[in-house]
Amino acid sequence: MNIYDLNQPYYLTHDIEDVLNKINLLYNVQIGDSDNEFVPKTVVDKKLSWISPECETAFNKIVPTIKTLTKDMYSILESIYKSRKGTFDKLKLEEKYSSLKELRLLNNKFKHYFDTEPKISLIALTLLEPVGHRVDVMIQYQYKNGKNDSLRFCELVKCFLLILEEFKIVNIERK
Repeated sequence: MNIYDLNQPYYLTHDIEDVLNKINLLYNVQIGDSDNEFVPKTVVDKKLSWISPECETAFNKIVPTIKTLTKDMYSILESIYKSRKGTFDKLKLEEKYSSLKELRLLNNKFKHYFDTEPKISLIALTLLEPVGHRVDVMIQYQYKNGKNDSLRFCELVKCFLLILEEFKIVNIERK
């Protein structure tokens, strides 16, 4: 009988592979020496307006992937830290890793829609390029104190990959 043992970190490899495949659905990741570039794979014909219904439809189609990817990435990070360190000190980790707090906040928003702090919106980001309009996701955080932050979803993915690399879960070959 096959058993997927939730108490064995080994089985996280299946989850990590699934997350990497979802990232690959959204982005062409170009690995560099010091940074990675994320090129959105969702492309709408350049003959259409960047505010066309087709661009809106393309954006709406990638949102469910963004939602599951966010939850899966955060869950994996939490599991890895708990298995290796015995605890998940999120505040300490958020000091070390840029964008980890935003990943946590977005994850919490998807899990608890009616939380009010901060207000989070997903906004279509359309990059006008010769191949067509590349559609990506911008996340806007509006805090009660009046502070606003925005970042592309790929920044959360970069953070996730960096942590996996530092924990030697994945090996990223740099050019």
